[in-house]
Amino acid sequence: MEIKENCLYFVKDEFFDIVRDPFLKQNKENTLRPHYFPFIDEKTGLYWLIPCSSRIEKYKNIIETKKSQNKPHNHIQIIKVSGKEEVFLFQDMFPILPQYIDKPYQNKYGIFEIKDKKLIENINENAHKIINLLERKVKFTSTQADINRIKEIMLSELNEGIEETEDMNETN
Repeated sequence: MEIKENCLYFVKDEFFDIVRDPFLKQNKENTLRPHYFPFIDEKTGLYWLIPCSSRIEKYKNIIETKKSQNKPHNHIQIIKVSGKEEVFLFQDMFPILPQYIDKPYQNKYGIFEIKDKKLIENINENAHKIINLLERKVKFTSTQADINRIKEIMLSELNEGIEETEDMNETN
């Protein structure tokens, strides 16, 4: 499956079984939630997923509180996707391999996507800033996933796949 870096996706349950992080937002049993915005990290070849939420009022209040306290709030942003407001939870991003990304998020009108290239650039720029903080173990919440451990698991699996491919090429 081609992963477009302007659409929203779901994650396969298998990913959560492998990484076993208690703070990742797991798939809901009877609904297709949560959904995520992907982008690729050119340095590692891993995708990163930004969890999205439809709980706009909750996060508007959090953003307003942070603003009133002169605290940074770029780790939570409200962004329109296919005309619908979504909360992008940059603070809860995590790395993943493409085989764990499931189908795109869509409704009867089509796939949820962002068409504004400048907005996508801004999202990616902000995401890379937050990743740098996360990799330095900056805590945005007390229930933050261990992204460095997840990254190690995904890179290990990626490298195993590369080694297997190289071994197969050597025997041919």
